[in-house]
Amino acid sequence: MNSYKSTMTKTQQYRKVVKPMLERQRRARINKSLDELKGLIMESMQQEGEQVLKMEKTDILEMTIKHLRNIKKLSTVSEQESFRKGYINAANEVSRTLAFLPQMDISIGKKIMTHLGQHLNQMTEQPTTKVQCPSPSPASSGYGSESDNESVNSDVWRPW
Repeated sequence: MNSYKSTMTKTQQYRKVVKPMLERQRRARINKSLDELKGLIMESMQQEGEQVLKMEKTDILEMTIKHLRNIKKLSTVSEQESFRKGYINAANEVSRTLAFLPQMDISIGKKIMTHLGQHLNQMTEQPTTKVQCPSPSPASSGYGSESDNESVNSDVWRPW
């Protein structure tokens, strides 16, 4: 029997001693992380007015997922609000620029500002939809052929 222990290979020693030790360390790390998550989730739930005395590991993970999804949802709303504020700032800048142009026709300026205002109202009414700008046609880009330019409405103001 003693001869068996002395002839044990390094692989066998690893399986017998090191592997269980590494597994205990891994489980300890998992449990430590779950305890941290539990503390954070419990704190969050207390701020919302809920009281939970005991949470299982699955409860901790489920509540964490729920909390992260709520954060993601709030972040999306925040991005849309940020876009809306930027749009308002851009519209204000257009308005200031139009006001200082000496040869600007007032009716054209009104049309531009009305157009920008309508899109702002659409954003306000439907905050969850993304605003999409149509891709410019060759005629609207100024690089189209003569026949393309004839089809464009002459009432629309163009910078060229």
